[in-house]
Amino acid sequence: METSRVGGEDEDGHRHVMRVTTGPGQARHVVCDTCGHRRRVRAFAHDRAREHLTTEHGAGGFRKEYSGLPWLLGLAAFVVFLVLMAGYRR
Repeated sequence: METSRVGGEDEDGHRHVMRVTTGPGQARHVVCDTCGHRRRVRAFAHDRAREHLTTEHGAGGFRKEYSGLPWLLGLAAFVVFLVLMAGYRR
């Protein structure tokens, strides 16, 4: 299951965040960390999250935040690949 976040700030400077999770079969859910609003969406999950933050919380200036785990796993796989290739050359 992959999770990303969409966040923005309202006029008073309060930060509002929605989590977008993609589960098995590409089922997407958006969950608001501020008010607890939950919704299953078929497509355009990040757009739906921005829409909720704008209409319900007056938030703007959106940023999309990704989980660092896939990057870390990719880096670890690359290091293992380099070690294997260095041993193969001998």
